[in-house]
Amino acid sequence: MAHRILDSISSFEIEAPYGTTYHISTLDPVEHDRPLPVVLVLDADLYFGIAAQTYGYLQPFAEVRTALVVGIGYGTTVGETIGLRTQDLTPPVSTGHPVTAQVAAYAGAGEADRFLDLLTGPVLDALAERYPTIDRDDVTLIGHSLGGLLVGHALLTRPGAFRGYCLLSPSVWWDDSALLSAVPASWDGVQPQVFVSVGGQEQDLPDEVPAGRPEMTLDQVHQWISALRMVDGAADLVARLRAAGLPVEHRVFDGESHSSVVPPAITRSLLTMLSPLSPLSPRSRPS
Repeated sequence: MAHRILDSISSFEIEAPYGTTYHISTLDPVEHDRPLPVVLVLDADLYFGIAAQTYGYLQPFAEVRTALVVGIGYGTTVGETIGLRTQDLTPPVSTGHPVTAQVAAYAGAGEADRFLDLLTGPVLDALAERYPTIDRDDVTLIGHSLGGLLVGHALLTRPGAFRGYCLLSPSVWWDDSALLSAVPASWDGVQPQVFVSVGGQEQDLPDEVPAGRPEMTLDQVHQWISALRMVDGAADLVARLRAAGLPVEHRVFDGESHSSVVPPAITRSLLTMLSPLSPLSPRSRPS
């Protein structure tokens, strides 16, 4: 590694047809002689640094294929980012589930499909202009929490849009767990590569109110965590996908919380989707 990884990061902006401006970050790839896989990391303001540093360390040791790692973010304040991501990362709400209603009221949630249209259209178009050798048939989407929900929604509504789908601590609880009921009884057609992970402590009930929830009582915190069912929800989704006939890699990271699980989950996502031992898209492999 002859230079600092962070010195290889570039950025540009895209304005969506609906008015939101997105800050796109890229880790400039090393020299390569074959089409570049693309890894799209959602919530770049939070997670792109982790993904870029991790990939930048793994790649020189040939633990991952040469790829273009991309972050999709907003480049704005934390408060504005929370509102925008709630809007972009969530499917439309159809039930009165109390947890969903509380989050959805924050910023007009339910615009997942227009955001996915942006990712698969203008964002990839802009990347292809800047990096002409990218392989648009080898794109992985990585999302955590609500981002994991978006990746799950994309998997079930657009299974051929991406080669890899990484759902990290997905918010399966959204809309009264509508994601679960959307899984078909039998998975027909394209079979993308799927990775689902969660922190082993995400469903544990704390002994005192977390510092980040001063407005809640301990009983309210316990009710909130129990309603989210982060560990069980991820397991339920994996079980339904496998029962439908879709292979899924499932990892529970023992000892990790919803926040601390992000680095190991991103690391495993990169190792899984960019494995040098399986460079061909699952769509082109015999079943």
